[in-house]
Amino acid sequence: MQSAMTHHRDGQLQEAYNHYMDVIKIEPRNFDALHLAGVILVQVGQYEPALELFNKAIGNRPRDAEAHYNKANALFSLGRFKESLAMYGRAIELRPESPLAYMGQGNALQALGEYQAAVFSYDSALKYERDYALIYFNRGNALEELGIHDHAITSFNYAIALQPGYAEALDNKGNILLKLKDFAQAKATYQQSIDANPSNEAAFVNLGNAQLELQEYADALKTFDHAIGLAPDNAMAHHSLSHCLLQVGQFDRAWDEYAWRWKTPEFLAKGGLFTFKPVWNKEVPCGRLLVWAEQGVGDEIFWGGLLSEVNQLAPKVIVQLDARLISLFSATHPGIEFVARDTRVPEDHYDAHLPMGDLGAALRASPVDFDKTRRGYLQPDAQRAATIRKALCKPGQKLCGVSWKSKNANFGDEKSLTLEALLPSLKLPGMLYVNLQYGDVVQEIADLKAKHGIDILQYSEVDNFSDLVGLADLIEACDVVLTTSNSTAHLAGALNKDTVIMLPFGRGRIWYWINEKEGHSLWYPSVQIAAQSSPAQDWSGVATQAAQMLAQRS
Repeated sequence: MQSAMTHHRDGQLQEAYNHYMDVIKIEPRNFDALHLAGVILVQVGQYEPALELFNKAIGNRPRDAEAHYNKANALFSLGRFKESLAMYGRAIELRPESPLAYMGQGNALQALGEYQAAVFSYDSALKYERDYALIYFNRGNALEELGIHDHAITSFNYAIALQPGYAEALDNKGNILLKLKDFAQAKATYQQSIDANPSNEAAFVNLGNAQLELQEYADALKTFDHAIGLAPDNAMAHHSLSHCLLQVGQFDRAWDEYAWRWKTPEFLAKGGLFTFKPVWNKEVPCGRLLVWAEQGVGDEIFWGGLLSEVNQLAPKVIVQLDARLISLFSATHPGIEFVARDTRVPEDHYDAHLPMGDLGAALRASPVDFDKTRRGYLQPDAQRAATIRKALCKPGQKLCGVSWKSKNANFGDEKSLTLEALLPSLKLPGMLYVNLQYGDVVQEIADLKAKHGIDILQYSEVDNFSDLVGLADLIEACDVVLTTSNSTAHLAGALNKDTVIMLPFGRGRIWYWINEKEGHSLWYPSVQIAAQSSPAQDWSGVATQAAQMLAQRS
């Protein structure tokens, strides 16, 4: 037993384990041998056999807190979080002053999504151990999940003070600062992480993202290239590089990098098309091509702008789309077969397939290719649009459609503003306004009327969310559209409707809204851009700028 413990202290785990097992052969109920052999198995990732040894050890000494704690660790590592939580609780009952047991309890609670309770457990751990950086780090993660950003940063700062160069804490702190749009401070924090560990490719990716948010494109390109040099298979580095290249219009290089999106956690979670057919390759003749939708409805409308050229890739094309868009696209692309995106297309109906996001690589290799961009590639029902217009306004009046929110899961809040923030644009003489916003905004419209006496008309025969064909007709009925970055903006651009779009600074401004030519979108020439000019700017300046643009049309 003494020899086993010496080997264990020296890190000679195999020798230590063998000696512990020799002891157990002689004394099958030897608590220390059972317990410490289990600890070694946890150290090397053998959690199931470790549990067997811990159970035997606890059977011999049922009130040993450390054995319960180590059993809890094994359960946690197996993903059995509820069982580990109970076991950490038992360890705390047996030894209430154990900071590691409280931390383990906090980790289990955090894994179960009980973030507030996790913070309470970490606070309990800190009563007994104030100088353990990992407790502060885990506490910071739980606070971030709760959206308590300032306290999370404080926790990370404590962890960094105790363990200078704590890369994970620096990175997570930087991520919060990035989310708070404090891009300069985020950049400085990521640089600290790199200074502490120059081989940490994740920190370089984060730094590049901060530089990208600050529109420091040349620096961001260098940083992403360095990250890829450190880790050539880092999908996040390649994907971030693609966004930088797309923003600066280096399309020839960007599309190869953009293909890496399928190896990022976000896209892996979504999953792609399950098929045994090959991906379309320009070098291989293709008679029948399936183009399949991969992102949201706004992106489908966006990439749909290239469908008028898709027969260059194959004479027969099937396109999967959101079912709400099919009749719109079918009317303007009679040579293409459209099916709902949740419909499985039999493999004998096509020879190759292409994710919709790869249409750019196939058809927009350089800025010169944008000369082919088709204006108004969607056609509304002109007669119905005329009927809608007649119901909303009198001849000679100007009608402006208004949309101000995005429901995007990742950046929706950053792209959204309140209806009241649009006041500079909603007071233009001779202009009437109609709601194009999807979702329940009745109360917001009523509040605007009560407070400012401004009417936003509602056309109740169109559901702005579920009836995209009707929404297209409603947009067509307008003289001009004022919108933020959402599916309404894409639909207005696809209809070639005179549009003013309001965009944030930073990551909420998707790369295709940065591609512009003489103040208009490169992808949607009818869309004029009003954008925040710095991270510090709020929406008021953009709203004023948009109002000036609209005034030229009133």
